[in-house]
Amino acid sequence: MNSLMLKALIVIITLLVAVLTDNLLLPSVLISGLAIGYLFGKKYKAPLTQQKSEVTQNESDQSSTEIINAITSGLFIFQYKENDQLILIYGNPEAENIVGWNVKGMIGKEFNTIWPKAKETGITDSFLNVIRTGEYYETEDLYYKDHKAEGIFRLKAFKLSKQQLGVTFENIIAQKRTKKERDHLEAQLRQSQKMEAIGTLAGGIAHDFNNILQTITGFAEYMQMDKEADEPDYKNLNEIITSADRAKELIRQLMFFSRKAETKKAPWKINFEIEQAMRLLDKTIPKMVKFETHLDKGIWDVNVDPVQMEQMILNLCSNASDAMPGGGKIIIKTENAVIDENFTKLNAGSLRGDYVLLSIEDTGQGIDEKNINKIYEPFFTTKKVGQGTGLGLASVYGITKNHNGYITCESKLDQGTKFKIYLPALKHSTEVIKKEKVEIQKGTETILVVDDEQSIRKMASDTLKRFGYQVLLSSSGEEAIDLYKEANFGIDLVLLDINMPGMGGFECYKKLKKLDSNAIVVIASGYLDQDEVQENLGAGVAGYIHKPYKLTELLNTIREFLNYPDMSDKTMNQKQESKTNAI
Repeated sequence: MNSLMLKALIVIITLLVAVLTDNLLLPSVLISGLAIGYLFGKKYKAPLTQQKSEVTQNESDQSSTEIINAITSGLFIFQYKENDQLILIYGNPEAENIVGWNVKGMIGKEFNTIWPKAKETGITDSFLNVIRTGEYYETEDLYYKDHKAEGIFRLKAFKLSKQQLGVTFENIIAQKRTKKERDHLEAQLRQSQKMEAIGTLAGGIAHDFNNILQTITGFAEYMQMDKEADEPDYKNLNEIITSADRAKELIRQLMFFSRKAETKKAPWKINFEIEQAMRLLDKTIPKMVKFETHLDKGIWDVNVDPVQMEQMILNLCSNASDAMPGGGKIIIKTENAVIDENFTKLNAGSLRGDYVLLSIEDTGQGIDEKNINKIYEPFFTTKKVGQGTGLGLASVYGITKNHNGYITCESKLDQGTKFKIYLPALKHSTEVIKKEKVEIQKGTETILVVDDEQSIRKMASDTLKRFGYQVLLSSSGEEAIDLYKEANFGIDLVLLDINMPGMGGFECYKKLKKLDSNAIVVIASGYLDQDEVQENLGAGVAGYIHKPYKLTELLNTIREFLNYPDMSDKTMNQKQESKTNAI
């Protein structure tokens, strides 16, 4: 039999046995029985016929050796000598990996000299019994420890020709560690998929609530315009607006989680944001909670939204304080960090690269293991009714993901909790573009308001008309295109909602620009942020306003781009260049 046929036969038989027995070690034993028997036993068999060439014999020897070396279990071969001695004559590469020492240096030594604790565990007697009887020996979960080896081993011993003993073995501890790591990564993947699905749902809910809040706040502000500050109705309307603003804050946190909140990123030193947040925390956190900071002076820049960073720090510190009702310590630390391949293997979703690491640790009650995978879910809270919304950590999670970062949580009951947030380091500084505030001015231009919500159209129309504008209303993208054509370029600005049934805002925008490349379009949405608008529509968008917006914000935005129509392209181009340079 030539070497190729020998390899094919061994592989086929091995696969059949593995499938039929569902036993991971049997293939190794089978290979051992065939290949080892061939390699170590052939010299005791009858002489080869003269027709078989020496070259063919050498090829077969080499093939058998290659197969033995490729066995995925550890393999030792012992030669039985008188006085019940087992002399080591061979060990494959995997055996060396498992035991952790040089096998060649042990060749020729007796079994009990290599493993001095083998007799007391009964292994020696079991191996000798295989030599005497030829019976197959197997043991599961055998614990062994001496001065140079330790592990829980699975052993299989079998007799070879001419009083030789073959032993295959695996260290179960290493296997269990690998399985544990794999299970951990699979659990992380399932958690990420669940969070992504919840985020999509949360974003849709937030969009609908923003439309409702837009109507409430818009009409309340509109009615206030006709009231004096000392009138009872003025104060009542003010209560409506204040309550709507609180609801808006809850929706904003939900938007943070779904990563659909408006984001205004700029190069920033995270240490500065921590110092700013500390001023607020000193006034709100109970005095029995002490702060300890370790801020790296050489910290790298990050490209972040400072408002969202402040929100994240406040949320984490507030949660930490709540976990220490009797007092304790909050430790805030920043440092430069590098995520390498080893980290990414253990943390699904992380990417290699340079990061700024923000750690916030407390000495509080800790988080129960059964709740650790739920802490980022919206509205999940272990606090009493009325003491928390369950959106704090959800928004922290969303903010981190929105900045292409990674977050971990380490916690034990009664030993505290530590959050680590990795934010991608910024290698190039960019200039931050700031807009000056503009006082509310009246106008006479024609504005086309496109929104599928009738209440929002009415609110915007009443407000704009009050300040002198001519207003056209459209409930869909299709109707907006028809109105623009009928107006024959007489529309000065389009206020366009993105999330509408039918054509939708994105397609409507593209058709408007095709009709009139100079059309001034301001996007109004509670679901997308400005970066996403730019990514989808390019630099031709005049501006962006986030729902729910204040009426003064709406009027100022419209007036700004009517007064300076060329500013929109310039501003968006600068933003795009800035974003490109930061990558």
